[in-house]
Amino acid sequence: MTATTPPTVAPRRLPVGHLLGGLLLIVVCVLLSLQVYGRIDDRTPALAAARDVAAGQQLTAADLRQVMVGADDGVLLIPAADLDRVVGRAAAVPLRAGQLIAAPQLGPSDWPPADKALIAVGVEEGHLPAGVVPGAQISVITPASAPGIATPGTKTPGTAPSASAPTAAPAGTGTAVVQVRGTVVAVTASADQSGSVVTVLVPATDAPLLGVPRSTDVAIIVWGAP
Repeated sequence: MTATTPPTVAPRRLPVGHLLGGLLLIVVCVLLSLQVYGRIDDRTPALAAARDVAAGQQLTAADLRQVMVGADDGVLLIPAADLDRVVGRAAAVPLRAGQLIAAPQLGPSDWPPADKALIAVGVEEGHLPAGVVPGAQISVITPASAPGIATPGTKTPGTAPSASAPTAAPAGTGTAVVQVRGTVVAVTASADQSGSVVTVLVPATDAPLLGVPRSTDVAIIVWGAP
């Protein structure tokens, strides 16, 4: 019996175009990997808020965390290495969890600053306008005749006139009002839950003008961002 010789199969050759295409794909993948790696390598450790911080609150290490960011040269970031210099300083504006921290958002370690004062204003329920949140610019208005309100003559001699000086009332009302402008630091519920207490940062020379107004006498105006 004669053995049958199997047919010879010639090896299949890939077209040259396919080989070049594969090599090109490999090169592109390598270049993309290097580009991504380079971007990651360019990131900088910076400080961010680990939780919400109210304006005026002194920062602790627990309020801060390190994040890796890739930012342009114009972004005012605080390097993570400066943590010890940031701890103990006060937040000049409210900070939100995850927010990157920049130097202008930090105030001095002493709060309030020497030329500022904190006042607490009680507002009846239903009389607090929308937008009265930490960081908002507001004016507190109360009648000049309300109990505890200082008159213009009680200001220290030689001090500059205040932009928040008592204002004449509209014709026919017969009542002058005091208007003091400032920045909201905090909004909390009153002790009897009948309204809100708004803590406001105001110029130190203007704080005595409000005295201790009744919550029924207080009106608040919320101003838009300049």
